Amino acid sequence: MSRLKGVCMASRRTGGRAGGTGRQEAVGSASKCDGGKSTARIVRSAAPFHLCEAFTREGGAGVAGAVPSDLIHGAYFGAILCTSPPAAHVTRQQLKDLAALTRSRARREHGRFLVEGLRSVEAAVQASAPLEAVLVTAEAADDPRLGRLVAQTDAEVHTIAARDLERIGDARTSQGVLAVARSVVRDDLDSLEAPLLLLDGVQDPGNVGALVRTAAWFGIRTVVGDTATADFESPKAVRASMGGIWDVALARVPSLVPVLGRLAEAGVTAWGADLGGTSVGEWGPGASAALVMGSEAHGLSPEVSDWLRRQPPVGSRFVFIPGVEGGQPRGVESLNVAVAGAVLMSRWLG
Repeated sequence: MSRLKGVCMASRRTGGRAGGTGRQEAVGSASKCDGGKSTARIVRSAAPFHLCEAFTREGGAGVAGAVPSDLIHGAYFGAILCTSPPAAHVTRQQLKDLAALTRSRARREHGRFLVEGLRSVEAAVQASAPLEAVLVTAEAADDPRLGRLVAQTDAEVHTIAARDLERIGDARTSQGVLAVARSVVRDDLDSLEAPLLLLDGVQDPGNVGALVRTAAWFGIRTVVGDTATADFESPKAVRASMGGIWDVALARVPSLVPVLGRLAEAGVTAWGADLGGTSVGEWGPGASAALVMGSEAHGLSPEVSDWLRRQPPVGSRFVFIPGVEGGQPRGVESLNVAVAGAVLMSRWLG
């Protein structure tokens, strides 16, 4: 990622607020800009806007621009974005490598994934997620929220043309910011902490992300998906998780049946969401339990359903959400899996 340079970031902590009739200056090294070859002079005054001027060590002036004063007020100089030196050209190969991370095979090979959008990147920074780089467009650099975000992250920050960011990301409309993170999904199950959520062939990444978000909200410690479940780190799932991906332990396994066996040995009771079984209003599994959600089209897989049916007391390990009295509506077969999961987790842990 070091080849994608171009944003000059000068940040410096200070006490007090800008004000008064005189002018104060602070000069600091722009360590995130061109390997520290630039310095930034930040001029503070009583004016509503402040100038940020970038100078190379050879004495050449960079481009000066107005910076909103709320980036400077308070306990720190927020990230002051300058444009010296000019943004480096992003090669087609670099764009291709980054865009490949929208595909699961490339994510697995490189152990990296994309985090798109200001809210998602903010959540990652606040959670001290393992970010390697943050890419921003010049247009998005004017957003004060982005300035504060950049001031907080330890990841490398680079500029990129808006059209190139659109080519990399998966979102229909880019918000001008994207991060590259190291994978957080495990393939080992050395430790399984209850309560757990198990996903059995949930194929829509939006549903997967929404379930992770709900699980994090209700304090579930671990979410496990089988290989038929959509990738937790796909762009859509990451966006739908709204930061929940950083709050739970995530694991991916070939099959859930061995996981269920281990949980049973550890005294964790597993329940499957199904159209039959115990009504949610009468359900009280306790914290040392696991909930299994099946696929949108077919529900629980035959292997998982058979395993649950054999557990004592036989046939009682299923929970369902009843609809209207007097029968099921004619046009609706079931609840969306993410909605059903939210109802069940609220009853279970809310």
